[in-house]
Amino acid sequence: MDKNSERFKELRHKKVRLIPFTVEKITESPIRPTSLETTGILKKMGLSSVESCVEIQGGFDSRVFRITAPGAAYALRLLPSQKYDQFIQEKKMMDIAARNGVPVPKVRKIQKIDGWAVMLMEWGEGQTILEALAEGPENAEILGMGFGKIQARINQAAIPDCHGEPRSWLTPSRQEAEILSAIPRIDSKAVLLHLDYHPLNVLTDGRNVTVVLDWANATFGDCRFDIARTFSIFQLAGHRNFKLHPQILADFEWGWRKGYAELAGPFEQWDSMNLFYAWSGERLKRDLEARMTEEDKKEIDRWTADWLKNK
Repeated sequence: MDKNSERFKELRHKKVRLIPFTVEKITESPIRPTSLETTGILKKMGLSSVESCVEIQGGFDSRVFRITAPGAAYALRLLPSQKYDQFIQEKKMMDIAARNGVPVPKVRKIQKIDGWAVMLMEWGEGQTILEALAEGPENAEILGMGFGKIQARINQAAIPDCHGEPRSWLTPSRQEAEILSAIPRIDSKAVLLHLDYHPLNVLTDGRNVTVVLDWANATFGDCRFDIARTFSIFQLAGHRNFKLHPQILADFEWGWRKGYAELAGPFEQWDSMNLFYAWSGERLKRDLEARMTEEDKKEIDRWTADWLKNK
């Protein structure tokens, strides 16, 4: 956005109210631990002196708590113990991302305790990009550029030779497979994909990305999957938060494209993006199935159909 424009001057001292959007994961409803269980888990993790333990709302696959201890803050995540391998896999993905310059939370411990899989991480510094957009909408393009550059770094991380085949979030439904079957076969490089990269999972200091959160979906594959996934979240979930201020989302998306292009080239360089966008609509519909209204479904179906017309 031009800093000399009237629009920039209007937004500069204006805060806007944005309602957080969420994208559910396909999972059973997580079981809640009792407060006594949480206290016992913390002690067994070596945190006997805790100032506060507050559950963070919005986690769909795991319970997440913000733990404040003397001189430090942590995120405590809990899953049923049979999902222990999920945390191990997430840490592998975060380690690969970190080696490619992506800021991720530092994992302190992963253990099985009292029927729970437990991950203890350092608490990420900063605010969500969605919060930053609400507080400083005039910075939408700058925030978008930082957001795009970090996603490009994620997608530049190649699969290590020693790495086994990860559990893949990309396993398609029948409808998704039909769309993907129309994409010409090419020898695309398998790179790291986040697959839940949106403004609630990325923290910022107001200009630069400080932490990328929530690696539960991460896997390896064609980078076009990751780009399309983020785009569909903007268009089909995020836009509802910007109904009164659509230019903010437009500026942020423009910055995202510019930032990504600086490191990895423009999206237009890749063929068949329209089919990847159509796939992402079907995939988002599967994610939101449990709480999607009939009108939501129709909106996604229209969006997907529009991309398929251009194949």
